[in-house]
Amino acid sequence: MSKKTKNKRPAEMFAERLRMSNSDLKVILAMDQLRRKKQEERLSDEEIVSSSKQIYYF
Repeated sequence: MSKKTKNKRPAEMFAERLRMSNSDLKVILAMDQLRRKKQEERLSDEEIVSSSKQIYYF
């Protein structure tokens, strides 16, 4: 490790790694795919909860 890296705070090192990963197209596409998958799961869960409430309360 260089002196420059040793003197950085953890948040600064994390920000640097995040900037490096954001410049990589493969990482961006993988993150987008994960985001979409989680959103689909969340919507599916909301549908299940909604239908369960309808059955229970009506």
